[in-house]
Parts: sequence; C-alpha cells; structure tokens
Amino acid sequence: MKAVLLWGNLLFSGFMAISISMFFAEGAIAEN
Repeated sequence: MKAVLLWGNLLFSGFMAISISMFFAEGAIAEN
C-alpha cells in the first residue's frame, strides 16, 4: 500500500512540475 501512495505522490509531483513549467514557458513566449 505504501508503494502505491509513493508512486501516486511521485506522479502528482511530476504532473505539477510539468504544469508549472508549461505555464512559465507560455509566459516567456508571450513576453517575447
């Protein structure tokens, strides 16, 4: 069960990191 929670946490963290990086990438492109 702990392994499932760990994987879920890692996937969620990765998804959040990608979303944030995409958001900043769009902002940088809009500025240029």
